[in-house]
Amino acid sequence: MCRTVKLLGVACLVGVGACSDQAQREPVTLSSGSGSDPGTASSQDAPTRGQIGQVQYGFDPTRLTRAEIQLPVPPSYEQTVWATKLIPTARAEELGEDVCHYGEPAENDICTAEFEDGLAMALLERPIGDYRRALLDDDIAPSELRPDRIAGIDGFSFSAQAEGAGIRYRFFPISERTLLLALRFSNQQDASNPAIRDVLENLSPPGKS
Repeated sequence: MCRTVKLLGVACLVGVGACSDQAQREPVTLSSGSGSDPGTASSQDAPTRGQIGQVQYGFDPTRLTRAEIQLPVPPSYEQTVWATKLIPTARAEELGEDVCHYGEPAENDICTAEFEDGLAMALLERPIGDYRRALLDDDIAPSELRPDRIAGIDGFSFSAQAEGAGIRYRFFPISERTLLLALRFSNQQDASNPAIRDVLENLSPPGKS
Protein backbone atom coordinates (compact mmCIF):
# COMPACT_ATOMS: atom_id res chain seq x y z
CA MET A 1 0.00 0.00 0.00
CA CYS A 2 1.22 3.50 -0.75
CA ARG A 3 2.67 5.44 2.11
CA THR A 4 0.71 8.31 3.64
CA VAL A 5 3.41 10.90 4.21
CA LYS A 6 3.70 13.35 7.06
CA LEU A 7 1.16 16.15 7.34
CA LEU A 8 3.09 18.70 5.28
CA GLY A 9 3.57 16.26 2.43
CA VAL A 10 -0.07 15.23 2.41
CA ALA A 11 -1.21 18.86 2.31
CA CYS A 12 1.02 19.49 -0.71
CA LEU A 13 -0.14 16.23 -2.23
CA VAL A 14 -3.85 16.99 -2.29
CA GLY A 15 -3.28 20.62 -3.22
CA VAL A 16 -4.65 22.43 -0.21
CA GLY A 17 -3.37 25.85 -0.99
CA ALA A 18 -0.16 27.26 0.35
CA CYS A 19 2.35 24.38 0.39
CA SER A 20 4.43 26.19 -2.23
CA ASP A 21 3.88 29.92 -2.21
CA GLN A 22 6.64 30.36 -4.75
CA ALA A 23 4.96 27.95 -7.14
CA GLN A 24 1.71 29.87 -6.86
CA ARG A 25 3.41 33.18 -7.63
CA GLU A 26 5.28 31.99 -10.71
CA PRO A 27 3.53 32.38 -14.08
CA VAL A 28 2.42 29.23 -15.84
CA THR A 29 3.18 28.95 -19.55
CA LEU A 30 0.82 26.77 -21.55
CA SER A 31 1.56 25.17 -24.88
CA SER A 32 -0.39 22.83 -27.12
CA GLY A 33 2.48 22.40 -29.56
CA SER A 34 5.67 23.81 -30.96
CA GLY A 35 4.48 27.29 -31.85
CA SER A 36 1.56 26.02 -33.91
CA ASP A 37 -2.08 27.08 -33.69
CA PRO A 38 -3.76 24.62 -31.25
CA GLY A 39 -6.87 24.73 -33.41
CA THR A 40 -5.03 23.14 -36.34
CA ALA A 41 -3.98 19.97 -34.51
CA SER A 42 -5.62 16.66 -35.39
CA SER A 43 -5.32 13.11 -34.14
CA GLN A 44 -3.45 12.26 -37.34
CA ASP A 45 -0.69 14.81 -36.68
CA ALA A 46 2.71 13.65 -35.45
CA PRO A 47 3.13 13.99 -31.68
CA THR A 48 4.41 17.30 -30.41
CA ARG A 49 8.01 16.84 -29.32
CA GLY A 50 9.80 18.19 -26.30
CA GLN A 51 12.98 17.70 -24.31
CA ILE A 52 13.91 17.58 -20.62
CA GLY A 53 17.68 17.96 -20.64
CA GLN A 54 18.84 15.02 -22.77
CA VAL A 55 15.53 13.17 -22.47
CA GLN A 56 13.15 13.49 -25.41
CA TYR A 57 9.41 12.98 -25.18
CA GLY A 58 6.31 13.34 -27.34
CA PHE A 59 2.65 13.97 -26.56
CA ASP A 60 -0.66 14.26 -28.37
CA PRO A 61 -1.67 17.95 -28.26
CA THR A 62 -5.31 17.02 -28.81
CA ARG A 63 -5.33 15.16 -25.49
CA LEU A 64 -2.66 16.87 -23.39
CA THR A 65 -1.55 20.47 -22.81
CA ARG A 66 1.99 21.38 -21.74
CA ALA A 67 2.66 23.77 -18.86
CA GLU A 68 5.79 24.98 -17.06
CA ILE A 69 5.41 24.76 -13.29
CA GLN A 70 7.44 24.72 -10.10
CA LEU A 71 7.51 21.19 -8.65
CA PRO A 72 8.19 20.58 -4.92
CA VAL A 73 10.82 17.85 -4.49
CA PRO A 74 10.32 15.18 -1.80
CA PRO A 75 10.90 14.41 0.96
CA SER A 76 10.90 17.93 2.43
CA TYR A 77 8.92 19.54 -0.44
CA GLU A 78 10.70 22.80 0.47
CA GLN A 79 12.94 22.85 -2.62
CA THR A 80 11.18 23.43 -5.94
CA VAL A 81 12.44 22.88 -9.47
CA TRP A 82 11.13 23.98 -12.83
CA ALA A 83 9.22 21.13 -14.46
CA THR A 84 7.28 20.50 -17.62
CA LYS A 85 3.79 19.23 -16.85
CA LEU A 86 1.33 17.54 -19.20
CA ILE A 87 -2.31 17.85 -18.16
CA PRO A 88 -5.53 16.75 -19.88
CA THR A 89 -6.58 19.38 -22.41
CA ALA A 90 -10.14 19.54 -21.06
CA ARG A 91 -8.80 20.48 -17.63
CA ALA A 92 -6.36 23.00 -19.08
CA GLU A 93 -9.29 24.97 -20.46
CA GLU A 94 -10.36 25.73 -16.86
CA LEU A 95 -7.00 27.05 -15.63
CA GLY A 96 -7.45 30.42 -13.94
CA GLU A 97 -11.14 29.80 -13.32
CA ASP A 98 -12.63 29.70 -9.81
CA VAL A 99 -14.21 26.27 -10.30
CA CYS A 100 -11.78 23.68 -8.92
CA HIS A 101 -11.84 21.76 -5.64
CA TYR A 102 -8.36 20.97 -4.36
CA GLY A 103 -9.18 21.24 -0.65
CA GLU A 104 -12.57 21.33 1.02
CA PRO A 105 -15.27 20.16 -1.42
CA ALA A 106 -17.56 23.04 -0.47
CA GLU A 107 -14.97 25.66 -1.40
CA ASN A 108 -13.95 26.66 -4.93
CA ASP A 109 -10.27 27.11 -5.72
CA ILE A 110 -8.56 28.80 -8.64
CA CYS A 111 -7.59 26.06 -11.11
CA THR A 112 -3.80 25.84 -11.40
CA ALA A 113 -1.55 23.56 -13.42
CA GLU A 114 0.44 22.72 -10.26
CA PHE A 115 -2.51 21.00 -8.59
CA GLU A 116 -4.16 19.45 -11.64
CA ASP A 117 -3.80 15.75 -12.38
CA GLY A 118 -1.04 15.09 -14.86
CA LEU A 119 2.59 14.18 -15.41
CA ALA A 120 5.40 16.52 -14.33
CA MET A 121 8.93 15.92 -15.64
CA ALA A 122 12.11 17.53 -14.31
CA LEU A 123 15.86 16.94 -14.46
CA LEU A 124 17.31 17.21 -10.97
CA GLU A 125 20.85 18.40 -10.33
CA ARG A 126 22.23 15.58 -8.17
CA PRO A 127 22.81 11.83 -8.72
CA ILE A 128 19.94 9.48 -7.95
CA GLY A 129 21.68 8.09 -4.84
CA ASP A 130 21.40 11.48 -3.12
CA TYR A 131 17.61 11.46 -3.49
CA ARG A 132 17.31 7.87 -2.30
CA ARG A 133 19.34 8.68 0.81
CA ALA A 134 17.24 11.79 1.51
CA LEU A 135 14.05 9.73 1.42
CA LEU A 136 15.51 7.05 3.70
CA ASP A 137 16.79 9.72 6.10
CA ASP A 138 13.22 11.04 6.24
CA ASP A 139 12.12 7.69 7.73
CA ILE A 140 10.65 6.26 4.56
CA ALA A 141 11.10 2.48 4.79
CA PRO A 142 13.44 0.90 2.23
CA SER A 143 10.58 -1.40 1.14
CA GLU A 144 8.59 1.65 0.05
CA LEU A 145 11.29 2.64 -2.46
CA ARG A 146 10.31 0.15 -5.12
CA PRO A 147 12.45 -0.86 -8.12
CA ASP A 148 11.26 0.85 -11.28
CA ARG A 149 12.27 0.82 -14.93
CA ILE A 150 11.57 3.05 -17.91
CA ALA A 151 13.09 3.11 -21.40
CA GLY A 152 15.66 0.52 -20.35
CA ILE A 153 16.83 2.55 -17.33
CA ASP A 154 16.58 1.18 -13.78
CA GLY A 155 15.51 3.50 -10.98
CA PHE A 156 13.08 3.54 -8.09
CA SER A 157 9.69 4.97 -7.18
CA PHE A 158 7.52 5.71 -4.20
CA SER A 159 3.96 6.93 -3.79
CA ALA A 160 2.45 9.48 -1.44
CA GLN A 161 -1.28 8.98 -1.10
CA ALA A 162 -4.17 10.31 0.97
CA GLU A 163 -7.83 9.35 0.57
CA GLY A 164 -7.38 7.97 -2.94
CA ALA A 165 -5.49 10.97 -4.33
CA GLY A 166 -1.76 10.89 -4.66
CA ILE A 167 1.51 11.46 -6.47
CA ARG A 168 3.76 8.72 -7.75
CA TYR A 169 7.38 9.89 -7.80
CA ARG A 170 9.78 8.03 -10.10
CA PHE A 171 13.55 8.61 -10.08
CA PHE A 172 15.93 7.53 -12.88
CA PRO A 173 19.66 8.20 -13.38
CA ILE A 174 20.60 10.36 -16.38
CA SER A 175 24.40 10.73 -16.51
CA GLU A 176 25.26 12.36 -13.17
CA ARG A 177 21.78 13.81 -12.73
CA THR A 178 18.30 12.42 -12.02
CA LEU A 179 15.12 12.41 -14.07
CA LEU A 180 12.08 12.91 -11.82
CA LEU A 181 8.65 11.92 -13.09
CA ALA A 182 5.77 12.94 -10.82
CA LEU A 183 2.32 11.64 -11.71
CA ARG A 184 -0.45 13.38 -9.76
CA PHE A 185 -3.84 11.65 -9.70
CA SER A 186 -7.22 12.14 -8.03
CA ASN A 187 -8.12 8.45 -8.28
CA GLN A 188 -6.70 5.27 -9.73
CA GLN A 189 -8.55 5.76 -13.01
CA ASP A 190 -6.79 9.10 -13.55
CA ALA A 191 -3.48 7.44 -12.69
CA SER A 192 -3.80 5.27 -15.81
CA ASN A 193 -4.62 8.04 -18.30
CA PRO A 194 -3.84 6.46 -21.71
CA ALA A 195 -2.48 9.72 -23.15
CA ILE A 196 0.08 9.95 -20.34
CA ARG A 197 0.83 6.25 -20.61
CA ASP A 198 1.75 6.85 -24.27
CA VAL A 199 4.18 9.60 -23.20
CA LEU A 200 5.88 7.32 -20.68
CA GLU A 201 6.13 4.40 -23.11
CA ASN A 202 7.88 6.57 -25.67
CA LEU A 203 10.37 8.50 -23.54
CA SER A 204 13.78 8.58 -25.23
CA PRO A 205 16.74 9.03 -22.85
CA PRO A 206 20.28 9.66 -24.15
CA GLY A 207 21.48 6.83 -26.35
CA LYS A 208 17.96 5.57 -27.02
CA SER A 209 16.18 6.02 -30.33
